[in-house]
Amino acid sequence: MRILVVEDDAGVRETLADLLAAVGHDVTVAGGFAEARLLLLTPQWDVLLTDYVLPGGSGLALASVARDKGLGAVVCSGHPQTIAELQDRGVIHLVKPFSADALEAALDAVRPDRISA
Repeated sequence: MRILVVEDDAGVRETLADLLAAVGHDVTVAGGFAEARLLLLTPQWDVLLTDYVLPGGSGLALASVARDKGLGAVVCSGHPQTIAELQDRGVIHLVKPFSADALEAALDAVRPDRISA
């Protein structure tokens, strides 16, 4: 899959990108809301993987943009109670910290052929 990873922590962003690339995904990274919002204007990705709290905006807002474009969306947060409503919007929520298996399962659940725009 083509995945846009949005994470403001450079170490976490690099780790996610390396992990996803190692299992065969095509990964593009962004460090914040504004950069990711611009990248979402072009139809290059299948899935958005984003942190919930970002400089300049929220991952929830990015997930809404992604879903409007027919993309799968996974939002990561250390606070599960803050975004429990995501699943009603077709967005998967991953609670930090999460395992590589949980990440892959979440991405698989929002693959373009499994969701409807």
